[in-house]
Amino acid sequence: MSSTPPDEDGSPSAQVSRTRPFYSSWAHVYDLLVDDPVQPWVQAVHAAVSAHNGAAASTAASTAASILDAGCGTGRHAAALVDLGYQVSLLDAAPQLLAIASGRCPGAPVRCEDLTTLRPPPLYDAWPAAAS
Repeated sequence: MSSTPPDEDGSPSAQVSRTRPFYSSWAHVYDLLVDDPVQPWVQAVHAAVSAHNGAAASTAASTAASILDAGCGTGRHAAALVDLGYQVSLLDAAPQLLAIASGRCPGAPVRCEDLTTLRPPPLYDAWPAAAS
């Protein structure tokens, strides 16, 4: 897994993400504890990106729109967007969660970075943040 290195100092939330047992020690059970439904969030993102690109929400993501899943966690939402045909990049401050997300979304670019100190990312069609 390649990743963008976090800032040297790290923001307070990035430091918490790296040290809090919920994210580091318990990443493997994260989905059992945080079980918010993937839908309707993915449908809403798809509809918004489709509207922005002038396509019908019922069509596949044939435009190959690029999405940054900001605060992706274990990648459940990102995987659903990949299934719709989107090019998804993963971003989270917790490396353990990113490892799981990258397994769900093989080949997706990975950024280990905190949302509060996010450097300007490459251009994306959307960068939603579910529950972040």
